[in-house]
Amino acid sequence: MAQYSKVVPLKKIISSQFGKDKSEKYLLGIDFSKSDTVYLKTSDLYQKALNNLLDGYTEKAINYIVFALDVDRSDKLILHLAKVMIFSLSQFLLENNTEMYKNKYSCSLEEAESKIKKKIKALNETINKTNKEMDKLNEFIEESSKSFFFRIFKLKKFIKQKDEIRQGSYDNKLELDVFKKDLIGLEKLLKIDEYVRLLSLVIEVCVFPSRFEWILSK
Repeated sequence: MAQYSKVVPLKKIISSQFGKDKSEKYLLGIDFSKSDTVYLKTSDLYQKALNNLLDGYTEKAINYIVFALDVDRSDKLILHLAKVMIFSLSQFLLENNTEMYKNKYSCSLEEAESKIKKKIKALNETINKTNKEMDKLNEFIEESSKSFFFRIFKLKKFIKQKDEIRQGSYDNKLELDVFKKDLIGLEKLLKIDEYVRLLSLVIEVCVFPSRFEWILSK
């Protein structure tokens, strides 16, 4: 079995390109420095990757693909599976409103996610503030209504104010629901997009290893 000792480990490349936090879930078990590491045949790793993929565990499938290609970067079955996944996942992105989000928020998916989260935070703060204003207004009206003159001359004005606050709160909640729905859809697409980018990186490393030799000096 081919084992690469003089090339940059995929683990190091992926960590460098994606950062420790994002890459960690894809690199479980990839550590050839440990003396107790069990070297499976790449055919076994291919089968494990395929089984996980068919069972819906995409991240675990990618984990086995990365592990296998760090053992043998020329394994045709593993490389083919990675390419098929890239194609299928890319098709999913094309068919599931990726461009809609980019156009709607005039930015990349990552920037759109940041914008939506900020908007959700701002709307929640506004809604909480409005609720407090409504509570204070209700208390004021209840206390002031004991006055005959208040009921005759001012109550109508404050009831109108209550209606305006209530309508504003309702509009904010509708807008909040829209952003929350967008965020759910966007986070799913971002996860798929990350899979595509990571698998594409893995393929590039296998085909053009010299491009990543600079990482050895880091």
